Amino acid sequence: MESELFVGPGHDNDGGPPIFVSHHRAAGAVFAVLAPALFEEQARTRKLLVNLARDLAAAGIDAVRFDYPGTGLSEGTTERLTLTAAFDALRRAVDYCHQQGAAQVHLFGFRFGGYLALTALPRLPVSRAVVWEPVLDLSAHFQELLRVEMTNQMVTFGKVRRGRDELVASLRAGHPELVDGNRIGPTLHRELEAAPAVDLDRLAAFADRLRILVWDGKKVHDAATRAGLASVVVPDVKFSWKHIRVLEPRSTALFRETVHALEGVRR
Repeated sequence: MESELFVGPGHDNDGGPPIFVSHHRAAGAVFAVLAPALFEEQARTRKLLVNLARDLAAAGIDAVRFDYPGTGLSEGTTERLTLTAAFDALRRAVDYCHQQGAAQVHLFGFRFGGYLALTALPRLPVSRAVVWEPVLDLSAHFQELLRVEMTNQMVTFGKVRRGRDELVASLRAGHPELVDGNRIGPTLHRELEAAPAVDLDRLAAFADRLRILVWDGKKVHDAATRAGLASVVVPDVKFSWKHIRVLEPRSTALFRETVHALEGVRR
């Protein structure tokens, strides 16, 4: 059974907009909170996470998907979204699980959601984290978004109308700007630029509670392995978060690795 609802307000009653939550119900004891990618990556992979949530529920794990404020079905606009609000949305989803009587709560994160899950593992009352292709450096991730925006302008207009330096200067001056189809506010930009990169070596203390799954991110896999973390390169993944040409909504090997990693905590 799946139910949809809005959860709010934010942490410490901060008055933030309610977030949209989809609860894929199972046995009601072990929960997994699914933190999605951001902006267009989120839109391209939404069906994928719906299918993953259904597989988790079929395996007896309640799966809770949510949308960051201003994205998906959550209230607000993308230009009001901040990194702080995104983390608070994750915290609210975890709180929701505990309110539902969860004995254990696990985290799952994809790309931007992987960054949130990795940084939340030492900070939130969760048992384990599984991440797909995690973003480790949000400042570098924003540069990726700018590169995509330059490509979009070339495709749409045949030339770059507003270059990277102009967009960054405008954001630093306090003006929202359109980046990869989403209007980003200056606060989010400032937070992305200032956010510390994930230190995989510091996560070694959580090695028995963390699994990293990649198919494109071989450098992430190598760095995680050097840090003594469990990382797996999954073969035959038939979809991409990078572009719209490949939008397969399921990956048997990837789903199996993810479900088994979360089931392992319960044995």
